[in-house]
Amino acid sequence: MTESTTVQMSADDHSLSDADLATVTGGLEQGGAWRQGKSGHWVYDGWAKEGNKSDKYTLSHRKEYVDGGKANYYDRNNNLVKTLDATF
Repeated sequence: MTESTTVQMSADDHSLSDADLATVTGGLEQGGAWRQGKSGHWVYDGWAKEGNKSDKYTLSHRKEYVDGGKANYYDRNNNLVKTLDATF
């Protein structure tokens, strides 16, 4: 006679809820990538999203939204070029 054994496995769920994720990230997600444009100049295709608001852009600088209603603009070497008012 053959005995059979049943093994039950469980995995802990360490995922964050949307509310927890918003707390950790500040609710604002940003990203993008540099690419070389047709004329040989580098441009940044970027995006930012917060809740139901979003911003997609292609610029010669990378835009980073920061606290206080501002946006920092960086060149391809990640040097801060300017800071402007920016309402998201």
